[in-house]
Amino acid sequence: MVSFMLLLYSTANPVIAIEPMSVFFGEEINISNNNGTSELPQITSQGNNVYVVWQDNTTGNNDVYFAYSPDNGKTFESLRNLSKNNGTSELPQITSQGNNVYVVWQDNTTGNNDVYFAYSPDNGKAFESLRNLSKNNGTSELPQITSQGNNVYVVWQDNTTGNNDVYFKSSSSNGTKFKSTRNLSKNNGTSEFPQVSSSNDNFLVIWKDNSNGIDDVFFKEGRKDILTNNFEFDSLNRIHSFGEVSKPKILADANFLAGVWTSHSGNASVINFYPLKFFDDSDNSIQLTRLSAEITNLSTFGANANLYCVWAGKSYSNTDIFFKRISSNMSD
Repeated sequence: MVSFMLLLYSTANPVIAIEPMSVFFGEEINISNNNGTSELPQITSQGNNVYVVWQDNTTGNNDVYFAYSPDNGKTFESLRNLSKNNGTSELPQITSQGNNVYVVWQDNTTGNNDVYFAYSPDNGKAFESLRNLSKNNGTSELPQITSQGNNVYVVWQDNTTGNNDVYFKSSSSNGTKFKSTRNLSKNNGTSEFPQVSSSNDNFLVIWKDNSNGIDDVFFKEGRKDILTNNFEFDSLNRIHSFGEVSKPKILADANFLAGVWTSHSGNASVINFYPLKFFDDSDNSIQLTRLSAEITNLSTFGANANLYCVWAGKSYSNTDIFFKRISSNMSD
């Protein structure tokens, strides 16, 4: 048990009262509990339901396992092997909306990596048949997934054309059917590490790309036409950077959307922060903010119009942990 102190303040009678409050941490639960190697877990939740996926080699090759809790993580139902094949199934990602749970991963059962998709319409109690979303002779890997309402969006990198491109697939029917695959980057460079985010009927895909001979960050905004249910994209956007670019991240909540990544050149490293007006109806200009540091292990989180960054940075002769908050509220 961890105890906190709650401060209460009244403008009518400015007396501060201190009342104790407690936060309880539940018991540690071993969800996989087997003799294999269980790794790379991912988690999401909806209402009282908690959903977890991971890769596990108990069967002799990596499979994707799933477990869910109907009571806020107090207990977990029997785990399920979602992939259950002789190939290597790995790097699972998970998202959920309402009663629906969606999982993607990369899988080489066909002889090359493809992107597989599984969904449950009943809070993880049962899953429908697996679907191969990429289904080609190239290497399809590093899938990412998000969902909003009835819409499901999946992205991955794929070298079917001879070099890595970023591919996109969408469903407007809770994952029961998917529309045709789209090549978003479609160039001669290496397009990799895609990320996807969505809000209402809008979505954003961001990735790293060296098609111009140097590392840059590219993104595409899109939306679903509510009359036709078709998904349309705006023009491709390039954010100029310098040096070697890391995997870009998308930071999003109801009030905030930004792209964040690090750039490295020589001994210099910077955090690149690119605010996007995608979920905002205002016509504010987009600008790039750089935070100087020799950076490793950047971790970010966005909530309530704030972006929080932590990273390891070399300061003089030692490495320290640094923190920075960026707010989209100009008065804050």
